Amino acid sequence: MERSHRKSGSLEDAELEALRRVANVRIKAIIDIAYLTALRKGDLLNLRLSDLYDDWIQCRVGKTGQEVRIGWSDALREAVSRARKLARRGGFEPPTF
Repeated sequence: MERSHRKSGSLEDAELEALRRVANVRIKAIIDIAYLTALRKGDLLNLRLSDLYDDWIQCRVGKTGQEVRIGWSDALREAVSRARKLARRGGFEPPTF
């Protein structure tokens, strides 16, 4: 029997795409940001607008307590933009989601 070398809880590309196909627009934005930043769910859900800077996203990682900076890619900017538009529509601006 061959052992899998992937981490427990990680998704294959096909699994990720299948999940995105059935997700609503808000969840799809969260999935995209999680994938593009590699943040854990708690760290992702704790993101605030004040963590978003022109050149990076800065946040404190819960597991280590370290401050991390994540550089922007075009895809990440687009996903965060979608999430912010949805948050404004829903009336809950302080967290990113």
